[in-house]
Amino acid sequence: MDKKSFQEISEDERKRLSSAIWNFSSALLHSQEFMDYEKALSSMNQDAVAQKQLQVNQEKQQEINRNYRQEGNREKALAEIKGLQDTLMKNSSISAYSTAQEELSALCQEAGSILSKNIGLDYAAVCAPSCCG
Repeated sequence: MDKKSFQEISEDERKRLSSAIWNFSSALLHSQEFMDYEKALSSMNQDAVAQKQLQVNQEKQQEINRNYRQEGNREKALAEIKGLQDTLMKNSSISAYSTAQEELSALCQEAGSILSKNIGLDYAAVCAPSCCG
């Protein structure tokens, strides 16, 4: 594949590229995975019990992290965090959100792989955070 910078492509190629980007983003936004994610996020945000559990979970994780830094007992800290996660997943709103998030993430990873293959660029590596931000 002949690689060109955006500035080197013709106006017609830019229009086709813009159209392809628009179509891709529209397909992603209208995917079942994205719609399920949006619905699950909204439900979780409106669930007062879930919000309280998330707040308590965050506070407990901070406490576990403080204790770990003081005591250095990694196994104990991991077990406590796993227990917190298990408790959170018992809430149907949080569990549904987690599942929807994982499914959307899988779709985005698959799309990234397809993009990488077709444009000859490791899309995931380019989008990954670096040491400098």
